[in-house]
Amino acid sequence: MSNKANVELLTERDLIRAVPERWKSVYSSTHAGRLIHPGKLDLLPALEALDLETCSAGDVAAIIGNDSWTELKCEECGRDVKSVVIVGGALGSTSIYLCAACAREAAAVFSMEASAP
Repeated sequence: MSNKANVELLTERDLIRAVPERWKSVYSSTHAGRLIHPGKLDLLPALEALDLETCSAGDVAAIIGNDSWTELKCEECGRDVKSVVIVGGALGSTSIYLCAACAREAAAVFSMEASAP
């Protein structure tokens, strides 16, 4: 077993970059030869046309109709943030997403323990 912590940085830009491929993967599913979500793939060309390095989360939301594909929330304080650290696993696994402020607060607990008599 590895002693290395499973901690990963996830940014809004990472989510934006992944949208077209994730959209295609989710909405190209078929059952009995028919699309399960007809119409959703119609949005794919617009998503693929985005400049994924410069477009905003708002640009993605304008195409799909909501911000659920680019939204990042800290699971401790509940704030919408631009980046989180994922502690305990990668996207979609058992883990917790912490913003920088909450991660610093958590790390400070160890500092207090180290300085206790």
